[in-house]
Amino acid sequence: MAKYRQIFITGATGFLGKNLIKEMLARGMKFSTFTRKTSNIKWFRKNRINILIGDITDIKSIESAVKGHDAVIHLAGATDISNPLINWKINVEGVKNLISVCEAQNVKRVIHLSTNCAGRKYRDAYGETKLEAEKYFKKSKLNFTILRPTMIYGKGSKEFMTFVNVIRVLPVVPIIGNGKNMLQPVAVDDVINLLLSLVENKRSFRKIYDIAGPKPVTVDELVYAVASTFGLKRSILHLPIKPFLTGARLLGKIINKVPITVDQVMAFIQDTKVNIQNAERDFDFFPKPVNEGLKKIFIPENIKKKNLFSLKMNSSIAPQWFKSEKTTPILFNEINQSKRRGKIAACFSNAIAQYPAIIKNKRGIHFNFNVKKQIDFLLNEEYSNLKPPLNTYLPFHYHLVPGRLRFKILKTMVKYKKKSDFPNWPLDISVDIIKNISSKNNKLFSWPKGKKYAVVLTHDVDTKYGFGKIPEILKIENKYGVFSCWYIVGNHYKLDYDLLDSLKERGHEIGLHGYYHDNKISFLPKEKIIERIKKCLKLIKMYDIQGFRSPSLLNSSNLFNVLGKFFKYDSSVPNVDVYNPFGLARGCCTIFPFRKGKLIEIPLTLPSDDKLLALSYRPLEIYKLWLFLINKIKQVGGIAVVTTHTEPHLSGNSEMINIYSKFLKNISKEKEIWFAKPIDIVNWYLKCEKK
Repeated sequence: MAKYRQIFITGATGFLGKNLIKEMLARGMKFSTFTRKTSNIKWFRKNRINILIGDITDIKSIESAVKGHDAVIHLAGATDISNPLINWKINVEGVKNLISVCEAQNVKRVIHLSTNCAGRKYRDAYGETKLEAEKYFKKSKLNFTILRPTMIYGKGSKEFMTFVNVIRVLPVVPIIGNGKNMLQPVAVDDVINLLLSLVENKRSFRKIYDIAGPKPVTVDELVYAVASTFGLKRSILHLPIKPFLTGARLLGKIINKVPITVDQVMAFIQDTKVNIQNAERDFDFFPKPVNEGLKKIFIPENIKKKNLFSLKMNSSIAPQWFKSEKTTPILFNEINQSKRRGKIAACFSNAIAQYPAIIKNKRGIHFNFNVKKQIDFLLNEEYSNLKPPLNTYLPFHYHLVPGRLRFKILKTMVKYKKKSDFPNWPLDISVDIIKNISSKNNKLFSWPKGKKYAVVLTHDVDTKYGFGKIPEILKIENKYGVFSCWYIVGNHYKLDYDLLDSLKERGHEIGLHGYYHDNKISFLPKEKIIERIKKCLKLIKMYDIQGFRSPSLLNSSNLFNVLGKFFKYDSSVPNVDVYNPFGLARGCCTIFPFRKGKLIEIPLTLPSDDKLLALSYRPLEIYKLWLFLINKIKQVGGIAVVTTHTEPHLSGNSEMINIYSKFLKNISKEKEIWFAKPIDIVNWYLKCEKK
């Protein structure tokens, strides 16, 4: 960009703007961004981006901001606002201000982002104002180019990612209309490259271009394309248009920011067929097909199967408790193919090739992967992702949906979830194998009083109905002389403090299970997370609560950072969950406690009751699986964390309570078990850590 030395960008904090900024940073371009003082600019500050604070509707702030720039890319606009006055103020008056300033300051180049809606037969307030703004550019003396894109898709687009997440989560995808209407979406990186190539393209001066993908697809075809990208099969439920159109219009009259606009509903009614020949002719615009675009966006986030190997070990290096198996699938973050001399003690193996993984020679044991990085990669679940579940977008608490219906929905989601090849279901000990091989004494952990392994009993009390089942389950635990931890929600149902006092007096532990159990806490900004936990401080102090379990086991780095200020431990990470309905397969791949920043993490090493019931395990089958896995954990010397939900539709019914009683009767006879509460595990871990 030799000619235009300094580019001024509006709407930089939006979906398209942020993607544009990232590309300009990568290209080493000079630019300034313009945004409102209410926008979130943390990312921009972190990356030392020049930010000018102002408002497109305030001509004085534009005058000072545009000064010194010779090109403008105008992306700002009111998109999801239904109020026609606000649309007009931002999309029309704001454009008039910008044009006036650019003419006065002799700005040489302006690129304006309009919308395909401006050319539609039926338009809402957004489309009308965008069309009006185009007229002012035509009257101006500027060297402008106007782009009318169709739906731009990519990560960061709330509308598009909601669409994708619905397809990923629901086996039957609801679609407004008959699904035969045509769309012509365009990938965000194609639009970004186009914007930057246009700055010096004189052929595009004072012209308007329709921008879209290479060819249209039906709404149904787009659903199937997204599903195919993730290896999913989906059915489609077509919904009548009229209720949504009426609802969008009514909401638009009541509130400014609406969950669905009239224009978005209209997209399902009208065909979007765009001729992009002018763009192809004037600036070689050849966007990628939607299937290719989706793969480019999402395939990198799926498990990188090229690094999924079977680690085959010979007897000289396999842990004593793993000698009968010797082979386990492990996802590696990175491997190298060292040609170091020596005996191959283990190798990476897949259907394509086999490479040395561990080599033994006179100098010792050598790994063709970084042991510490690999352990951290698995413990921190860096290969996975967690997304806000759909129930976090509901305008009401999802627990207002009856428990049995919620469970049926979960069961359907899990049924259609494609099982991942990694982690290894139902128990993954990849981290423990690597630690054992790389350890000098081959001993992973020791327990008090010479006990061989530990068992921790925990209960998630999600609702008032589950809270009411505590005495019934407590009676069984008292019978067998065992203690457990009860994770209570801080502000979701009325607490019986006499019952909680009784639990503490009898030696049980109480943990915090979030503030409201709306599944939002993990995805909130730090200050909001802190605010929620502070509201629970009275309860935390009253019962000396030392541990936290996140609702639905959803977590984030923000949440973990905050928890370290209030708690000693967290217990929200499963050992393995290949049927995770909230994103990719996940799990920490260890059966031992481990440090996570200031916290000690106690992984859920046995599959929880709700997941097994959702997978159609019968109560007796759950009992047998838990005993089988406890025996495996015993061999390694780990910790068996049992997790039940006290809700009547899960473990709070007579059949499951009887199975739990049978389970406790069986394991309570085992003399090699250390029965411990989570806080006991943490205190022992800290004691061992000091040594």
